Amino acid sequence: MATKSGSSRPLILPGSFTMATLPAAAPDSTFMAWTTDGNSGSPGWMYSNGTSWISTVGPAGSIAVGAPVARTLSFATAYQASTPAKAALVSIVVDLTLSLNVGSTSNICELWMGPTTAVTSGTGVLADTYRSDLSVTLITLTFEGRQKVQAVLPANYYFSLNRTVGTGITIVSAFDQALG
Repeated sequence: MATKSGSSRPLILPGSFTMATLPAAAPDSTFMAWTTDGNSGSPGWMYSNGTSWISTVGPAGSIAVGAPVARTLSFATAYQASTPAKAALVSIVVDLTLSLNVGSTSNICELWMGPTTAVTSGTGVLADTYRSDLSVTLITLTFEGRQKVQAVLPANYYFSLNRTVGTGITIVSAFDQALG
Protein backbone atom coordinates (compact mmCIF):
# COMPACT_ATOMS: atom_id res chain seq x y z
CA MET A 1 0.00 0.00 0.00
CA ALA A 2 1.30 3.48 -0.85
CA THR A 3 2.44 5.50 2.12
CA LYS A 4 3.08 9.17 2.67
CA SER A 5 6.79 9.98 2.46
CA GLY A 6 8.36 9.88 5.92
CA SER A 7 5.34 8.08 7.39
CA SER A 8 4.20 4.52 7.81
CA ARG A 9 0.57 5.67 7.41
CA PRO A 10 -1.08 4.97 4.04
CA LEU A 11 -2.29 7.79 1.78
CA ILE A 12 -5.75 6.25 2.10
CA LEU A 13 -6.48 5.45 5.72
CA PRO A 14 -7.70 1.84 6.12
CA GLY A 15 -11.13 1.10 7.53
CA SER A 16 -14.09 3.44 7.79
CA PHE A 17 -14.81 6.30 10.13
CA THR A 18 -17.62 8.52 11.27
CA MET A 19 -17.01 12.27 11.29
CA ALA A 20 -16.56 11.98 15.05
CA THR A 21 -13.88 9.28 14.79
CA LEU A 22 -11.73 10.79 11.98
CA PRO A 23 -8.15 11.55 13.12
CA ALA A 24 -7.25 15.21 13.52
CA ALA A 25 -6.79 16.85 10.12
CA ALA A 26 -3.55 18.76 10.84
CA PRO A 27 -1.22 15.75 11.24
CA ASP A 28 -2.99 13.90 8.45
CA SER A 29 -2.49 16.40 5.63
CA THR A 30 -3.10 14.91 2.17
CA PHE A 31 -4.80 11.75 3.44
CA MET A 32 -8.15 10.33 2.35
CA ALA A 33 -10.58 8.38 4.53
CA TRP A 34 -13.95 6.66 4.02
CA THR A 35 -16.71 7.95 6.29
CA THR A 36 -20.15 6.54 6.91
CA ASP A 37 -21.64 9.99 7.55
CA GLY A 38 -19.28 12.45 5.80
CA ASN A 39 -21.38 14.12 3.12
CA SER A 40 -24.52 15.48 4.76
CA GLY A 41 -24.94 12.19 6.59
CA SER A 42 -24.21 10.02 3.53
CA PRO A 43 -21.21 7.69 3.11
CA GLY A 44 -18.28 9.00 1.08
CA TRP A 45 -14.59 9.85 0.81
CA MET A 46 -13.16 12.70 2.87
CA TYR A 47 -9.91 14.48 2.04
CA SER A 48 -7.66 16.12 4.64
CA ASN A 49 -6.09 19.39 3.47
CA GLY A 50 -4.06 19.71 6.67
CA THR A 51 -6.59 21.97 8.38
CA SER A 52 -9.93 20.21 8.00
CA TRP A 53 -11.61 17.22 6.37
CA ILE A 54 -13.36 18.03 3.08
CA SER A 55 -15.94 15.90 1.30
CA THR A 56 -14.89 14.72 -2.18
CA VAL A 57 -18.55 14.38 -3.15
CA GLY A 58 -20.25 17.33 -4.78
CA PRO A 59 -23.80 18.44 -4.09
CA ALA A 60 -25.18 16.21 -6.87
CA GLY A 61 -23.65 13.13 -5.22
CA SER A 62 -20.75 12.71 -7.65
CA ILE A 63 -17.04 13.19 -7.14
CA ALA A 64 -16.06 16.73 -8.11
CA VAL A 65 -13.52 16.27 -10.93
CA GLY A 66 -12.09 19.25 -12.77
CA ALA A 67 -11.64 19.52 -16.54
CA PRO A 68 -8.50 17.88 -17.97
CA VAL A 69 -5.54 20.24 -18.30
CA ALA A 70 -3.05 19.20 -21.00
CA ARG A 71 0.57 19.07 -19.84
CA THR A 72 3.88 18.94 -21.69
CA LEU A 73 6.24 16.78 -19.64
CA SER A 74 9.85 15.61 -19.75
CA PHE A 75 11.35 12.59 -18.02
CA ALA A 76 13.00 13.07 -14.61
CA THR A 77 11.51 16.54 -14.06
CA ALA A 78 9.42 17.44 -11.00
CA TYR A 79 5.95 18.88 -11.63
CA GLN A 80 2.96 19.80 -9.51
CA ALA A 81 -0.67 19.59 -10.58
CA SER A 82 -2.09 22.58 -12.48
CA THR A 83 -3.98 23.46 -9.30
CA PRO A 84 -1.41 22.48 -6.64
CA ALA A 85 -3.69 23.23 -3.68
CA LYS A 86 -6.05 20.41 -4.73
CA ALA A 87 -5.51 16.69 -5.13
CA ALA A 88 -5.40 15.71 -8.80
CA LEU A 89 -5.62 12.70 -11.08
CA VAL A 90 -2.39 12.65 -13.12
CA SER A 91 -2.52 10.58 -16.34
CA ILE A 92 0.41 10.08 -18.70
CA VAL A 93 0.31 8.07 -21.94
CA VAL A 94 3.63 6.50 -22.95
CA ASP A 95 4.72 4.69 -26.13
CA LEU A 96 7.30 1.97 -26.43
CA THR A 97 8.98 1.45 -29.79
CA LEU A 98 11.91 -0.88 -30.33
CA SER A 99 13.42 -3.12 -32.96
CA LEU A 100 15.50 -6.12 -31.99
CA ASN A 101 17.33 -8.73 -34.07
CA VAL A 102 18.54 -11.23 -31.49
CA GLY A 103 18.82 -10.75 -27.74
CA SER A 104 16.71 -9.22 -25.03
CA THR A 105 15.80 -5.77 -23.84
CA SER A 106 13.90 -4.14 -21.00
CA ASN A 107 12.28 -0.72 -20.73
CA ILE A 108 10.84 0.64 -17.50
CA CYS A 109 9.39 3.98 -16.50
CA GLU A 110 8.07 4.80 -13.04
CA LEU A 111 5.65 7.48 -11.84
CA TRP A 112 6.88 8.84 -8.50
CA MET A 113 5.12 11.30 -6.19
CA GLY A 114 6.17 13.02 -2.99
CA PRO A 115 6.22 16.30 -1.05
CA THR A 116 9.52 17.52 -2.60
CA THR A 117 11.19 17.70 -6.01
CA ALA A 118 13.35 14.70 -5.00
CA VAL A 119 10.80 12.56 -6.87
CA THR A 120 13.09 12.95 -9.91
CA SER A 121 15.57 10.59 -8.24
CA GLY A 122 13.00 8.03 -7.09
CA THR A 123 12.39 9.44 -3.61
CA GLY A 124 8.83 9.38 -2.32
CA VAL A 125 6.04 6.99 -3.26
CA LEU A 126 6.16 4.78 -6.36
CA ALA A 127 2.63 5.33 -7.73
CA ASP A 128 2.69 3.39 -11.03
CA THR A 129 5.11 1.54 -13.33
CA TYR A 130 5.21 0.60 -17.01
CA ARG A 131 7.56 -2.26 -17.83
CA SER A 132 8.28 -4.15 -21.03
CA ASP A 133 10.64 -7.11 -21.34
CA LEU A 134 11.34 -8.65 -24.74
CA SER A 135 13.54 -11.55 -25.84
CA VAL A 136 14.17 -12.51 -29.48
CA THR A 137 15.96 -15.46 -31.05
CA LEU A 138 16.56 -16.10 -34.77
CA ILE A 139 14.22 -13.36 -36.10
CA THR A 140 13.95 -9.61 -36.33
CA LEU A 141 11.12 -8.15 -34.32
CA THR A 142 9.73 -4.64 -34.16
CA PHE A 143 7.49 -3.89 -31.21
CA GLU A 144 5.24 -0.92 -30.52
CA GLY A 145 2.98 -0.49 -27.52
CA ARG A 146 1.04 2.21 -25.71
CA GLN A 147 0.24 2.35 -22.01
CA LYS A 148 -1.21 4.82 -19.52
CA VAL A 149 0.37 5.40 -16.10
CA GLN A 150 -1.65 7.36 -13.58
CA ALA A 151 -2.04 8.18 -9.92
CA VAL A 152 -4.01 10.41 -7.57
CA LEU A 153 -1.59 13.13 -6.50
CA PRO A 154 -2.17 14.65 -3.05
CA ALA A 155 -2.42 18.43 -2.79
CA ASN A 156 0.92 20.27 -2.94
CA TYR A 157 2.82 17.09 -3.90
CA TYR A 158 5.17 16.72 -6.85
CA PHE A 159 5.29 13.99 -9.48
CA SER A 160 7.94 12.82 -11.92
CA LEU A 161 7.99 10.19 -14.67
CA ASN A 162 11.43 8.58 -14.57
CA ARG A 163 12.92 6.23 -17.18
CA THR A 164 14.82 3.73 -15.05
CA VAL A 165 15.78 1.13 -17.69
CA GLY A 166 16.11 1.54 -21.47
CA THR A 167 15.42 4.45 -23.80
CA GLY A 168 12.53 3.10 -25.91
CA ILE A 169 9.76 4.76 -23.87
CA THR A 170 8.51 8.21 -24.91
CA ILE A 171 5.79 10.47 -23.49
CA VAL A 172 2.84 10.85 -25.88
CA SER A 173 0.47 12.99 -23.84
CA ALA A 174 -0.26 13.98 -20.26
CA PHE A 175 -2.96 15.77 -18.31
CA ASP A 176 -4.14 16.35 -14.78
CA GLN A 177 -7.60 16.91 -13.33
CA ALA A 178 -8.26 18.64 -10.01
CA LEU A 179 -10.24 16.57 -7.50
CA GLY A 180 -12.50 17.85 -4.76
